[in-house]
Amino acid sequence: MPELYFKGKEFVYNHHLTVPFRPLVPQPDKSCGSDSSAPNCRTTP
Repeated sequence: MPELYFKGKEFVYNHHLTVPFRPLVPQPDKSCGSDSSAPNCRTTP
């Protein structure tokens, strides 16, 4: 199978190793949750 070779390929390939990992923490004051009165909460029909 053909393989792509380009300048900087190893940096693109290993990028996920250099990005810092941070867990997603829910923020109740910014979520839409079950309270639909939130001004930024959009629902799809």
